[in-house]
Amino acid sequence: MADMQSTMQTLSAVMPMIGGAFSANAMIDQGEAIQTKNYWEAYQLDLNADKAMASASVDVESMELQFDLAASRARAVAGGQGTGLDGQVADIIANMAGVGRYEMDKIIFSGQDAANRLNTQASFKRFEGKQARKGANYTAGATALAGVSQGAVNWFGGSRYINKQLVGEKVPS
Repeated sequence: MADMQSTMQTLSAVMPMIGGAFSANAMIDQGEAIQTKNYWEAYQLDLNADKAMASASVDVESMELQFDLAASRARAVAGGQGTGLDGQVADIIANMAGVGRYEMDKIIFSGQDAANRLNTQASFKRFEGKQARKGANYTAGATALAGVSQGAVNWFGGSRYINKQLVGEKVPS
């Protein structure tokens, strides 16, 4: 009977420690999984930022070609009419170039703005991932300590025994 009681006391002390270790490990794994997920989301946001800039660049090149073509047509029409590049035609071409530059700058700004927003979101995702992992590690540590604490309480016969020992009361043997 004494062996059975000793075995039960040992198990009641060890089981919370084992359970705490398993729970702590699961929390660490969960923190790592959340961090990995957030890092992948950040990577996708970074890629989308690169795509936004590339798209803006392509749009600018396309618009530049359109304005060059329009200016070329204006020159051809003026030359075909025999007027040459007099003041009025030159002014029209210069205005077209100014409008074109303004439109291209708007496209570049829009692309940069989109890329900046996506890069900021990616930074927040990476930060959230780091914080999730850090929080999981702290929670895992607390869980492991709680398991050890409960095991110690069970081993020494319960919290009443420990409390009496701490204040110096005699505990019956």
